[in-house]
Amino acid sequence: MAKFIPTLPSSFNGSIGEEKVFDALRLLDNNYIIFHSFNWIGLSERTQGEADFVIIHPNKGVMVIEVKSGKIDYEYGQWTQTNMATRFKKPISPFVQASRSKFEIIERLTKGIRFGRVPLVCHAVWFSSFPLKLTDRLPPEAPKEIVFDKNTLNEAKKRIDETFDYWRKKTGFNSTMNSRQLNEVIEIIAPHFHAVPGMKEIIDETEKYYIKLTNQQAALLSYLKEQKTAVIHGLAGTGKTVLAKEKARMLADEGGAVLFLCYNSFLKDYLRIYFSMPGIAFHNVHSLAREVLDNGSVSFDELLDEFEKYLLHVIEPEDWAYDHIVIDEGQDLNEALVNRLYNLTKAKDGSFYVFYDRNQYVMKNEMPKWVEEAECKLVLHRNCRNTVEIFKTACSMIGLNSSVSEDSVHGEIPVAFLYNDESELLQIIEQFTKTAIDAGIKPDEIVFLTIETEKKSILSKVNSINGIPICSEKVKDSILFTTVRKFKGLEAKAVMVIDVSIRSLVDPEKQRLIYVGCSRAKHFLNIAILEDVDKSDYGTYLRKINSSRNVPKNKKGLGRLFNIKINN
Repeated sequence: MAKFIPTLPSSFNGSIGEEKVFDALRLLDNNYIIFHSFNWIGLSERTQGEADFVIIHPNKGVMVIEVKSGKIDYEYGQWTQTNMATRFKKPISPFVQASRSKFEIIERLTKGIRFGRVPLVCHAVWFSSFPLKLTDRLPPEAPKEIVFDKNTLNEAKKRIDETFDYWRKKTGFNSTMNSRQLNEVIEIIAPHFHAVPGMKEIIDETEKYYIKLTNQQAALLSYLKEQKTAVIHGLAGTGKTVLAKEKARMLADEGGAVLFLCYNSFLKDYLRIYFSMPGIAFHNVHSLAREVLDNGSVSFDELLDEFEKYLLHVIEPEDWAYDHIVIDEGQDLNEALVNRLYNLTKAKDGSFYVFYDRNQYVMKNEMPKWVEEAECKLVLHRNCRNTVEIFKTACSMIGLNSSVSEDSVHGEIPVAFLYNDESELLQIIEQFTKTAIDAGIKPDEIVFLTIETEKKSILSKVNSINGIPICSEKVKDSILFTTVRKFKGLEAKAVMVIDVSIRSLVDPEKQRLIYVGCSRAKHFLNIAILEDVDKSDYGTYLRKINSSRNVPKNKKGLGRLFNIKINN
């Protein structure tokens, strides 16, 4: 069977004749390479055109074929074509069209050929709707040797080869091409083009798309207008914090005092800086305790105990300052505290919403009853933070099968760097930073997250990376280094998760932390993994990580298990 480029035309430009010719040409052997609908703009002249088919044969040359169907007439030097269905009649110049395409190909080959000489390039016209009669008289531009008809549909190879022979004798060209010359001719007629946008351009485009996806998630909020109490579950990246902020804003616009409560101070400070508005108080548990107790003498270690006692035994609903409460990352809060806050809100006929992810439950050992026993439970499914590849990697860390929608954003597969000592890790960190900066990512959009404490991490000893300051607080033009726990609820364009080891991958708590850390990355994710087991032990650890997956018992299997590229 002949080789077609493209393999299967998307359409035949509404031409039944072209479709018939295509079916006939398919029966040629695989020495024939055929281009359908070859469009061109002239190299040297202000012309443009299209060849219906261009046939290439290594031992015969190149042939341009113009196809015309319907009723064809030639009178007083003018060809006309009549559509048999509509009876529409128009002037045509099939031989001129074929000849122009032929000379355009000759010019392109003459300028582009580096190996050998330009092969024979010829042309023919195919009238596919009727058979020619022996008595038909054709004009000088149309010798019968280069005119195909309806009968040619059943004998395409014979007629095409005869036409090649006719032109070879007419021009004196010897058209044999070796494989190198043949490939060069094909490349000139249909060059390969492969352009990949840089990471900066990809990031700019996907940022806008993430905003669109998050807006689609906001449809949930219209339901929450009728539901004053709800818990909303969603995996990392499904827009929980964005929706929680928007719900708090909507409640504040209605005139009530709103408490937005989260666990970690980084998220609280971020919300205060970038989303401050009248009617909403952003707190984590410690700052709320300080505000409510108004007692600077209570030590930090005793603060939460004193706060819980105060809420349970002292304060009355009429003394509670807030009408509505929105809780983000609710899985990390004390159960008794959440229950008491709910009762205070209910007594004031207010709204109470908790957003949570059971898979990010890294602060305590069991799920609170307020989640399990909630009357209204909603689930967010659409990921609107991470690329598909990052989302899959994050979910695989806790053994989840990630499902994504068709319109999800794709990006680079996350990379895991295996290392054996601190010097190797520092090189990995420097390379990650350079790659991110080269992609146009600003230093304060780069984050290193440890699954350990900051003191235990190698980065606690590092003051700068590639000359860029590294800080444990978010500072403009500096790289942030912090723990996964502290960074929960936040995100960054480029994230590297560090202080991971092969042994840590089997620990359920560490798995959840790595899941949370990976899910913070929007576009660019690397993981640094200490290779703290012998190669012979890989199989044992991979089975412990996920016994249901059958993967190679080596580094390749590690990559498959977590949807990552292994670089070591």
